[in-house]
Amino acid sequence: LMITQRWGTNGEWYQANGINIKGHNGYDFKCFRGEPVYHSVDFEGKVKTEIDNRGGIGVRVNSIEPDPDLGYIQALYWHLEKVHPDIYDGKIINVGTCIGYGDSTGFSTGDHVHFGLKQITKTGRTLNSNNGYTGAIDPTTWFDNTFIIDVFDDLQAQILTLAQLIQKFIATFKGRK
Repeated sequence: LMITQRWGTNGEWYQANGINIKGHNGYDFKCFRGEPVYHSVDFEGKVKTEIDNRGGIGVRVNSIEPDPDLGYIQALYWHLEKVHPDIYDGKIINVGTCIGYGDSTGFSTGDHVHFGLKQITKTGRTLNSNNGYTGAIDPTTWFDNTFIIDVFDDLQAQILTLAQLIQKFIATFKGRK
């Protein structure tokens, strides 16, 4: 994934363009127009689709169960070309569900997906909406910094453990008939 704008950046630009936030209230990830976008936070959630006053198409996914640290959360995905045909208001989805397709709809300067997180009440009302980021929270701590090398190392350790178990099993039955 290529990040085109990080959390909290470009505050002066937003202010100069009449957007009253301290800085960017999410992460922007480069995508190709029409590229599938997937729900990326590991929680089961209820979908709410939206079109904003500038024609931006977005999907909000509200957690059904509270997170132990943050309570109820909402994942936001904006600037979509369109919502996936199987996605509708009230639908319950899990991580990995295709929710729509990337684009540059609304107040946008190029194809990307805006991803954000908010703490919400059980009914979906945004908490801390006056925090300077319209209630959004920095999603950086939610990113799983697992890289392919980490996956490979874990797999290698599991294979070694399995090989040792097989050797013990063979030794146990060696010589028995």
